[in-house]
Amino acid sequence: MTEPQLSVRSARARDLAHKLARQTRRTIAQIVEEALQDYQAKLLAGEAATPLDRAWALAAADRAGVPAGTTSAHGDLYDDEGHFKSPFIGSASHRQAGSAPAKIQ
Repeated sequence: MTEPQLSVRSARARDLAHKLARQTRRTIAQIVEEALQDYQAKLLAGEAATPLDRAWALAAADRAGVPAGTTSAHGDLYDDEGHFKSPFIGSASHRQAGSAPAKIQ
């Protein structure tokens, strides 16, 4: 019966596998198997994800804590004229009609 084979057409992978096999006195098959097992474990643990994958995962985890029905509508923050209704500055109804907002110095 013929042994299973894995063919990788990469000089870099071949050289590294041979170097590691010599350094560790293990077979190339053992080196490759362990590397693939480690990579699989990292994938399952989420460690091998790209930075963007991790960012999306964080966003999804954060989104899970948002109460149902929450929207990104911010209409309650602005008055009918489009001015920001700040609890600290006062709304447009507190300004005199026709006057410009006070300048911040």
